[in-house]
Amino acid sequence: MNETPILFSIALLLPLSALLTVLQRNPYNALISRGVLGAVSALAYASLGAADVAVTEALMGSLLIIVLYTIAVRATMVIRLGVVRPQGKPSAAVDTVTAAIKAACRKKPLRFETTDYDTVEDALNALKNGDSDILLGKSEAMVVFTDTGPEHPAGDAPVLVYRPAGLKRFVRRISVDTGVTAFRRPDTEISKGEH
Repeated sequence: MNETPILFSIALLLPLSALLTVLQRNPYNALISRGVLGAVSALAYASLGAADVAVTEALMGSLLIIVLYTIAVRATMVIRLGVVRPQGKPSAAVDTVTAAIKAACRKKPLRFETTDYDTVEDALNALKNGDSDILLGKSEAMVVFTDTGPEHPAGDAPVLVYRPAGLKRFVRRISVDTGVTAFRRPDTEISKGEH
């Protein structure tokens, strides 16, 4: 039996699956196409008679690497929102912005976690320590984070304060969609290794 057409088709699948892996924008889709690349590689090795290399590729390239990458992607792709609620008072405007952030996270491959803070000092410490990426609260509570200049909204209006510079586009989109004022907190920068 002539195995040349089978080898040719497998050889054609290798660069196609590699290209598909590189072009994925969603990291979870890239993981799936990386698994396909590992399986095609294992098939190529098996068809060439290298069974030991095929088994190694199947276990390492398709199974172990995918599991480890999934854990890493899942751990890093999270938005942590801290909500400042003095005395636990709910606010409809703050809840609306929280819902908008949650909806924006669903559109991207991001997990969304929220933590309520009773005091502004606790929220500031969370922002400085990297426990929260974005803080949300009513304007009167958030005035300590921003200058009380003309752009600071008055009263009950919600305000976003964000820490990492990488969230600028995300927060700007939320700000445009909801009309909430957003400020970047530059003095809370943490090292790249911690974020």
